[in-house]
Amino acid sequence: MAKKKSTKKPTSKPSVEKQREKNDEFSIERHLPRKYHIPVAIAVTLVLFLIFYSPLYFGGETFGSGDIVAAKSMQTYIQAERDGYTLWNPYLFCGMPTYQTASAFKWFSVFEVGVYGVVNAFGWFFEIEYARWTLRLIVLALGGFFLSRRYTKNVAINLFVGLGMAFSTGIVVFLLIGHVTKLTSLCLFPFIFLILLRFQERFRLLDVAWLAIILQIFIQGWHVQIIFYTAFAAGIFYLVYMIDSLRRKDREATTRLAKSIGGVLAATALASLMTLDNFTQTLDYMPYSTRGGESVIEKEATNVDPERQESEYYEYHTNWSFSVGEIATFVIPSYYGFGNVTYDGPLAQGREVTVPTYFGQMAFVDVPMYMGVVVFALAIFGAVTQWRRHLFARFLAILSIVALLISFGRNFPILFDPMFYLFPYFDKFRVPSMILVLVQVSAPLLAGFGIMRLLELRGERSEKIEKALRYFAYGFAVMFGLALLLQGYLHDWFVGRLQASEKGARLGQIHDFIAGMFAVDTIVAMGLLAAVFWLAKMFTERKLGADLLAIAVLCLSMFDLLRIDARAADAAYEEYTDASGIFEPPPAYITALKNANIEEPYRILSVKSGGYGNVQRNQNFHAYYLVEDLYGYSGIKPRTYQDLMDVVGSPANPTLWRMLNTRFVVADANQQFPPEMDFMRPFERTEASVIYENLDALPRAYFVDSVAQAPAIEILQKIRDNAFDPKRVAYPEDESVAVEAPDSTASVEILSYKDERIEMKARASGTHLLFVGDTYLPYGWRAYIDGEETDILRVNHGFRGVVVPEGEHEIVMEFAPTSFYVSRTVMLTTAGITLAMLAVGYLSEIRRRRRKDTAEAPAD
Repeated sequence: MAKKKSTKKPTSKPSVEKQREKNDEFSIERHLPRKYHIPVAIAVTLVLFLIFYSPLYFGGETFGSGDIVAAKSMQTYIQAERDGYTLWNPYLFCGMPTYQTASAFKWFSVFEVGVYGVVNAFGWFFEIEYARWTLRLIVLALGGFFLSRRYTKNVAINLFVGLGMAFSTGIVVFLLIGHVTKLTSLCLFPFIFLILLRFQERFRLLDVAWLAIILQIFIQGWHVQIIFYTAFAAGIFYLVYMIDSLRRKDREATTRLAKSIGGVLAATALASLMTLDNFTQTLDYMPYSTRGGESVIEKEATNVDPERQESEYYEYHTNWSFSVGEIATFVIPSYYGFGNVTYDGPLAQGREVTVPTYFGQMAFVDVPMYMGVVVFALAIFGAVTQWRRHLFARFLAILSIVALLISFGRNFPILFDPMFYLFPYFDKFRVPSMILVLVQVSAPLLAGFGIMRLLELRGERSEKIEKALRYFAYGFAVMFGLALLLQGYLHDWFVGRLQASEKGARLGQIHDFIAGMFAVDTIVAMGLLAAVFWLAKMFTERKLGADLLAIAVLCLSMFDLLRIDARAADAAYEEYTDASGIFEPPPAYITALKNANIEEPYRILSVKSGGYGNVQRNQNFHAYYLVEDLYGYSGIKPRTYQDLMDVVGSPANPTLWRMLNTRFVVADANQQFPPEMDFMRPFERTEASVIYENLDALPRAYFVDSVAQAPAIEILQKIRDNAFDPKRVAYPEDESVAVEAPDSTASVEILSYKDERIEMKARASGTHLLFVGDTYLPYGWRAYIDGEETDILRVNHGFRGVVVPEGEHEIVMEFAPTSFYVSRTVMLTTAGITLAMLAVGYLSEIRRRRRKDTAEAPAD
């Protein structure tokens, strides 16, 4: 029987061309239609956040808890029942404006109400309140995604850009250390520039309205430094685009730019008017705060060398100047140490402790300004290869270079000093290196342009670029191999650097730990760079598809950033403590004072050695119980109160207690006052403390016997030395004040004491000076005697006084800044105008699209 011939074709290896075609088969859009790209990008972002921040979301750990008590302590004050919106906080520093402590819910800030609603809805899913701040980073990621999407529809590239921004270590650090107001503004940076780019295509009323809303929320964070840097970036944007349009003699582009600038100015004006309350209340208070007022010591100083004073001011404000050498941390994050890291070596005896490892020239850092070595390398590639091809890429490159040079501060005075001395408010920014946030948000965008240029090489070959990619691939592969082989040498070389540095030498016990971290970071950096450029080389040789390249680079970048971010986060995490556990139950001395039903107002001061609420650890603890404290905790306290502390040295001063109605002083159970302070009588003892009643304390409001004149510094020195009786004499700033001593028939009674309104009944036996032991401000406070307005005097350097004529009178003091009520009206009106613009803009767009559809429809 004859054998049948086999019909099976012989197998053979596929040709090189067929293999290349197979590599190009994978396409994201083939497996994921474009209409799903945005939902999937949002889902991927959320999942990545849930995984990375899982200890914060679900693990009972938190960041930035240093100010948690101060923040929580104001909740009862904010939530207290009132007739209306409160403007004055009486519970710390003898009173200060509420806009500088904690503001209640502002129903008249329309878009802010919407933002708080979204933030609270997000926070509702998590037990730890601090988790809601991560929403700002999610918004930043989505903003980067949509801004990148303007130039490419490749979802992997867009995710690379957005996640690169949100997980950039130099930005994540703000969340780790509690500087979250920076994130409130910074997260809107991509959206602002997205609209600026839309303006370059076509000027639309709709975009102006949206920009106004975005800017209003952006300004609401009120981080002036981030606001300034963003405005600075916008200025460079228009300068670059205007120069380009003039160079090309493109009148149409120049006209669009002019319209765009007008739109930005209009949107900024609307946003500012919708945030007018913040502007007016801050500007009103700033000259009388520690941020804007000159101290009494500076005013009285006569032998201060102005040049030396200016030099010290400059030195102080440039302590955090970046250096040229620290650019290396963009590649190897631990090149100057790292910042704060977790150490569990033999010195810690098995425990995990946080140790500072930075030894660069700045005072200290929490983490390096790392943006990812993959992002950094591709950003340089994008800047070089896309400089002529994309104007926005050119702008980002110029912005990054300028920001980097400014960040050098005193290390590059040619650029920094003119800005320091000439730009308004720039000399108030204490950290020159913070401007690197502009590099942190620009680099992922530039890196996205870099990946786009790589993908273009498939259809637009460039022998020069492909040759460079091969050299980089081989070069970094060799460096990776050498780093592996010479790991011990790298370790020893780095130890030598540490020993040669004054700061590094102090870290002698952990030199091996820091050097080991550096060696590993070097190996990983070289490995990642080799991998990225080898993938690029394979792509140009058609051994890898475009989407696979983009996905691979995205994965490598996330591995890089999350590895370093995890190191920083691990050192910053601490066990979550529910603040209600700090306040509840209240300390025994608070319960005792509340149960005593003491007629208010009165102040207390804690001089205990432990716990919250004392002079060393105040944090506005007593405000939670709506008890007025002689002391407080704030970075923007009244200037006159700080003068008291500068001269007197401490709130623990008997004359201060007498003058300012400090009726109770809380001390440790075993603490006693000296015999000469026999006016301090034990009021009640608890297990841990004793409450002393100050029998010498004067009421909140009282008539003084006489007035005298003295320089401010002398008044404060008299308080420090307990050298005057505030009942017998007062020191009004107004030299024309003349009063009589009150007799036994004179009296003052407080009828009502509310946050911003005090009602009193007084009987004067002659013309008397009424002293009120609350903070004096020259604006906002008004006094009325029997309905007639009268002057409020500045007395004893920082407190209030009113001249009261003979007879019985009703006296009212009220804090009602005209600027606030005008602002509130303007805000509501402007919000209405913006909403109307939004509605008109959308209607115009609908009509335009209908006309376009009609014009494009085929004729019958």
